[in-house]
Amino acid sequence: MARADAQHFNGVVWRLRTGEQWREIPEEFGSWPIVHNRFRQWRNVSGSRHFADHFRVSRSSW
Repeated sequence: MARADAQHFNGVVWRLRTGEQWREIPEEFGSWPIVHNRFRQWRNVSGSRHFADHFRVSRSSW
């Protein structure tokens, strides 16, 4: 995974864990529109919907 992809992935994880709005993503993960677009791209790939579902369900245990 490229460094930018890893940063964006971590931004998505942060967003799903915290439940904050996309605009609240810390700059260390990249600009929020790019992180959001990457999430949408990954989500639209076959099977990636389970990624978001996992974090929504698991978030209560953090």
